[in-house]
Amino acid sequence: MERLLPPPEQLHELIANSGSKLVSVTFVKKSTGEPRQISFNPKDYLPIKGTGAKRNEEAQKYIRSVVEFRTRRWRSFDARTVLQVKMKGDTYQ
Repeated sequence: MERLLPPPEQLHELIANSGSKLVSVTFVKKSTGEPRQISFNPKDYLPIKGTGAKRNEEAQKYIRSVVEFRTRRWRSFDARTVLQVKMKGDTYQ
């Protein structure tokens, strides 16, 4: 079933409500401006290695870090650039 994509501020909540089901997100990649698709389980976590770059408060509202299902690597996406979310048989566009 197709549904309306929620505003970026509510996207994290939508994804969290999927429980441990796979979620597929298509977003615009910052470095190239091209669409990129990732699949992940919102409840899946890996130990974080290294210190990474700290995000400012504004970025923390929109950036989500997830463990990509296929590669088992950390990936991040900005909720403001999401084009589509698929989860639990629903498509949000």
